[in-house]
Amino acid sequence: MTTQRLTRDWRIPTAGLMVLVLLFAGFTLHTHWNAFIQWCLATQITLHRYLVMYLLQLNNHQYSGGLWLLTGAFLYGVLHAIGPGHGKFIVTTYLST
Repeated sequence: MTTQRLTRDWRIPTAGLMVLVLLFAGFTLHTHWNAFIQWCLATQITLHRYLVMYLLQLNNHQYSGGLWLLTGAFLYGVLHAIGPGHGKFIVTTYLST
């Protein structure tokens, strides 16, 4: 009887806290949405400029730009492969046997 009472007592405050956190996150996202979109666009423009600069360096036989491109492509590939899909469960099962 005591364990059932203890397990029920934490659910209501936790649910209330989760509702408050979600409301706060929604309000914050709503108020700062324009700034977030502007930041995303500015970051995309900056990354595109770096990509063009490194490609121009590689075209002019300055291989430091190519090294930065290879490093960026490798890191992007690693982060992309970590994401969902790509048969990680199948590969892990195959390698573990």
